[in-house]
Amino acid sequence: MFFVLFSFSYLYTQLLDCVFISTRKTQNLLIKNLQLNVIKLLLLLGFIHQESNGMYYSWGISIVIICIIETLIVRKRVNNSYKPALFFDRKLGREVLGYSMKNHVADVVSSIPSMILPIMIAELINVKMVAYFTIPWMIVNSLMIIERSTSQSLFAEISDDISLLGFKVAKSIKFLLYQLFPLLFMILLLGKYILGIYGEEYSSNGYSLLVILTISLIPYSLNVTYFVILRAKKELSTLQLYSFFLTTSILVLSYFMAIRWSLIGIGIAWLAAQFLCFLIISPNLNKILRGR
Repeated sequence: MFFVLFSFSYLYTQLLDCVFISTRKTQNLLIKNLQLNVIKLLLLLGFIHQESNGMYYSWGISIVIICIIETLIVRKRVNNSYKPALFFDRKLGREVLGYSMKNHVADVVSSIPSMILPIMIAELINVKMVAYFTIPWMIVNSLMIIERSTSQSLFAEISDDISLLGFKVAKSIKFLLYQLFPLLFMILLLGKYILGIYGEEYSSNGYSLLVILTISLIPYSLNVTYFVILRAKKELSTLQLYSFFLTTSILVLSYFMAIRWSLIGIGIAWLAAQFLCFLIISPNLNKILRGR
């Protein structure tokens, strides 16, 4: 019952995100994503003693709450007569099926590490370390709202008009870097205190991982920016190749580094894979930036 409700709610929020992107009101996504992650972290405090079930319920309930909030935002800022309803347009479905399927495959492949890494940690290190991984991971995911909102805004701009691509990409990257460096500094100063809210063990075991994952946001954001360009240009086969490469790199490196360096090894593997992918895409990204 809860699984169906949470799954449907998640799908619904993704559709509403597309409404904001198509109407070029992506600033609302930043508000929505910020609210989602704050609610998620607050609920996790209440469910933390339920271990894995606590993470499940904090995620699911936060999605349901955001469904209601996002619907109200759509009614207020996009269409005041909007009402949720089931509808299927066959003609439109046929037109977008190929693009959507390839896009979906790339998204699924990219999400595999977040599902596999906790299992890998439980098997290679120990089950308790999964909790020390999850909190830093959720905090960094909360910081990713800046990258997500920026990339969605960039996608809306270049999908509507591909001209001045280099200028728009450069503007997006500058904005990201201006936001990420202060966040990194904040995590260095306050990371231990933030983790300490969940308990002293979380602070001592998760701080180094939190710092490494935060540093990885820089190459991660640059990679995602390039992936957005591929989506806008409909070069989805190339996007899939990069997604497979990045996911494989993360999992393979994590396996060997977790055995050697425990939880910190997972963070190093994530950072190394993101940086390696950036080195591969950087010549193409540089050409786009020079083309402005």
